[in-house]
Amino acid sequence: MKGCKTVEIAEILKALERNTGTFPRKAVEAAMEKREEITPELLRALEDTVTRAKDIVEKDADGAYFAHLYAMYLLAQFRETRAYPLVVQFARIEEDLLEALAGDFITEDLCRVLAS
Repeated sequence: MKGCKTVEIAEILKALERNTGTFPRKAVEAAMEKREEITPELLRALEDTVTRAKDIVEKDADGAYFAHLYAMYLLAQFRETRAYPLVVQFARIEEDLLEALAGDFITEDLCRVLAS
């Protein structure tokens, strides 16, 4: 049974990885239902983005990589305190990389994510 949860979590994460132009409502709802199981994976996605920001931006020519943004929104919704230092580290990424990775998120929603 545990293997099924792993596959399902992997499917949710895959659906949240890229911006397809449509809000992934089912994946977000599934993530919220599986809060305990998905939280470590969301933390890893955010940490990975902080660690590999330059590499991600260089390889993401279309700017569709969104795993870190969905991770921050979901972790804020969960009031996950372990996300706070990662969000702060994310906000301290080099300015041009931060702009490429987050765009308006920095001025529009970062303060709310940090407060959550």
